Amino acid sequence: MLPVLYAALAIGAATVFGALLGCAVGQLPARVDDWVNSLAAGVMLCAAMMGLVIPSAELSMGSCGLMTVLGIFCGAAFLSRMNALSPRILHACGVDDADDAKNRTAMFVLAIAIHHFPEGLAAGVSFGTGDLSESLTVCAGIAIQNIPEAMIIIPAMFHVGASRKTAFLIAILSGCAEAAGTFLGYFAVTLVSAVLPLLLAFAAGTMMFVIVDDIVPNTHTGKHSRMCTYGVLLGFCVMLCINCLIDKIA
Repeated sequence: MLPVLYAALAIGAATVFGALLGCAVGQLPARVDDWVNSLAAGVMLCAAMMGLVIPSAELSMGSCGLMTVLGIFCGAAFLSRMNALSPRILHACGVDDADDAKNRTAMFVLAIAIHHFPEGLAAGVSFGTGDLSESLTVCAGIAIQNIPEAMIIIPAMFHVGASRKTAFLIAILSGCAEAAGTFLGYFAVTLVSAVLPLLLAFAAGTMMFVIVDDIVPNTHTGKHSRMCTYGVLLGFCVMLCINCLIDKIA
């Protein structure tokens, strides 16, 4: 139980650190912002593959990996549906579509908060494998990715007139869902270990959906898209080296 608690605290601390950096730095140049997010995408991709997809496939050999495939698509479909419901959630919270700038910012922050939950779920579920190095790989990948995510929330809030205090608090609250997801994922696996391969793949599917549907398209729209491609590759390789180091230590 203690490793799960430490993981939740580390992931939360990364969000706090990213929010503080965002408040200190303010609006990053578009080129730098895209490259940082591309780097984070590579980190997430490696963490999802090494810590979630591969363990899930190994555990579902009896079904020829079909449980892993099902889990990945279920995870992606879940997050896609949650994103589709975002406008209704905002309307229920009283966000008026007439204010386009505030609406776009609210949608952006809500989207990040929505996918924070399955990221936390991924961290919690990863502890069900019994392999501490794989769990640390997933948690490290999520924590590293949280830093630029928290950073980019801050300038978005500044853009619509929010104070530094308000922007910081919203960035922190957007990451609270991860802590809840971490504990839920851990207890779900503890209670129903038979569906561990499915839950691992589900968590991987949510992370992969964020990378392919959100981060990569948004960072590959300008003239520096090639640089962002190398950013993804660099992030993947950095996380791969971290994973090897964790395996060696563990």
